[in-house]
Amino acid sequence: MPKRSAPDTLLLGEVPERLSATLAEGGLAVRRAAGWREAGGTTGVDVLVTASHIVVTAADLGRMVALRVLARAAAGTDNVDLEATQARGIRFVHAPEANAQSAAELTMTLLFAAARGLAFHSTQLREGSWSRGELTGLELSGKRIGIVGLGRVGSRVARMARAIPMCAGAYDPFIPDERFAEHGCEKIASLDELAARSDVLTVHCPLTANTRLMLRFEQLALLPSGAIVLNVARGGIIDEVALAQLCASGHVRACGIDCWSEEPPPLENPLLALPAGKLVATPHMGARTREARDRVADETAYGIFAALRELGLL
Repeated sequence: MPKRSAPDTLLLGEVPERLSATLAEGGLAVRRAAGWREAGGTTGVDVLVTASHIVVTAADLGRMVALRVLARAAAGTDNVDLEATQARGIRFVHAPEANAQSAAELTMTLLFAAARGLAFHSTQLREGSWSRGELTGLELSGKRIGIVGLGRVGSRVARMARAIPMCAGAYDPFIPDERFAEHGCEKIASLDELAARSDVLTVHCPLTANTRLMLRFEQLALLPSGAIVLNVARGGIIDEVALAQLCASGHVRACGIDCWSEEPPPLENPLLALPAGKLVATPHMGARTREARDRVADETAYGIFAALRELGLL
């Protein structure tokens, strides 16, 4: 019986080196490329592994006639045409659990930074100003946090917030009632009601056709005066122009933004025009911890090997 050739495996983008090494040790023929342009020929690729910023369209899949496994070394699925993947019978793998803790911790980091004006005070101090009285902080104990999406990240945020302690409420029509009780969250019937009752509003849902711009000016304006808004989920869920307007007017105290509608955000993005006391900004780094990167590598590798064994390719 002829020896089976090693599956041709292409890694696109900033895929963890740990994943590359694990796949090679497991018998896959691994090559890396920064993106589609650098990848060259893809016709014979059996396994495609992409980093979070790489977009995979139906046209891309159409050129990869040998593709059997598509893996995303990340939690989300919004950069992949899943319908085209399923239509081709390609196995899809990702790491939905891997970065939940790191994303939740960044959410709380942004919350504390926004509440205490840390970006403002750090900037002032570096510029030689000892301006302790110019921006007074906000204590979070006893405040109400509203969570959009009570999944892997949102549920962790709820538990962390309760330890402050904050009162937690959540809107998620896809989560059963018992999960709300399990995480100590009050179930809120609508997004409008959640906004109206939240001193802090934080987003933890995927970007889909239904969630794109789900938080517009009308919903954000329902927030109590002085509220804080956080996004460590996906850009495009919150209307950034509306949020910037409400921050500039003072209705929203401050925002912490890790995910942007366009990444990197152009300098003309109105949120970037806000003063340091109104904005804490990070470059989509919710999963950028050593621990999360290792878990992404391990979960993705496990899924790839399992899929290849089921297909008889290993």
